[in-house]
Formats: sequence, structure tokens, C-alpha cells
Amino acid sequence: MLFFQLDFSHNFSRENSLLKRLLRVTLPFIFVYGLLGAYITFGAHLFYQIDDGMSKHGIANLSIFCLTTIATIGYGNIYPTTDYSRIVCIIYCIFGIPLCLVCLDSTVKTVARLYWIVSSTVRRMRSPWIRGEIRLPFCIAGCLLLSAFLLKTLCFEKRFHFTLEDLYFCVVSFSTVVL
Repeated sequence: MLFFQLDFSHNFSRENSLLKRLLRVTLPFIFVYGLLGAYITFGAHLFYQIDDGMSKHGIANLSIFCLTTIATIGYGNIYPTTDYSRIVCIIYCIFGIPLCLVCLDSTVKTVARLYWIVSSTVRRMRSPWIRGEIRLPFCIAGCLLLSAFLLKTLCFEKRFHFTLEDLYFCVVSFSTVVL
């Protein structure tokens, strides 16, 4: 009975350690993307208030405008129509573009760290933390990239069937930002 209790506590501490590692890796990622979401929401409401030409597009489309602006994609279908809103947009980009880059960096680091944590847990390695530069194997990175393209295609799809136009939009958008 005593042996079982000791063994149970040992497994519990191992699971607790894994949970701590996962939280340590994912919490900064969640925080940064929460900050980005708040910044985009703030920008959409700001442009809705200060530019009558932009306000006719609605908050949802202005949120997409804010995202494409700070991600430096900028499709051009929605744009500031007054001098004041153009100045605000420039200031918005000065703070938003670095925040977007921090999010992209956080994504790459988080995915690489999660891969190694899962890999080491599956292999039951003693030390899952790799010191120095963390690299993701090429085949895993390629599969993640392909999955991201297909997932984004499904998100932007307006119909219930897949089209080449949907895939094109996502590949161009994603590759402009990431690659």
C-alpha cells in the first residue's frame, strides 16, 4: 500500500511538472495574442469613431482592416478617408507592426518548444528543455504550414465548398506576413 502511494505521488509530480512546462510555454503566447486582439479591437473602434467613411464598413470589417494594416498586408479595400484618420493610422501602425512581429516570433518559439516537450514526453526523456536555439524539424514545419493554409482557407470560406480562390487568398496573405 505504501509503495502504491509513493508511486502515485511520483506520477502526479511528473504530470504536474509537465503541466507546469506547458503553462510556462503557452502563457506568454496567450498573453501576447490577447494583447494583439485587444489592440485590434481598440483600433477598429477608434477608426469607427473618427472616420465616417470607414464607419460604414462596420466593426468586423474594421477589425480586419486593422489586422491587415499592422500585418503589412493592406488589401486597400478599406482605407482612411480623412487627414486625421490617416495620421492616427500611421501612429497605430508604429505600435501595431512591432506587436504583430512579436506575435509571429512568439508563435514560432511556442510551436517549436511544444514540439520538443511533446517529443521528449513521448520518448520519456529526462530533460525536455533544450538549451540554446530551438529548431523544428523541416517535415513538421512543412506539415504545420500546410495545415495553417488549409485552416485559414476554411475560415475565410464564404460557401460550403472549397475553391481555389479561397486557397489563393490565404496563401498570399499568410506568405506575405510569415515568409
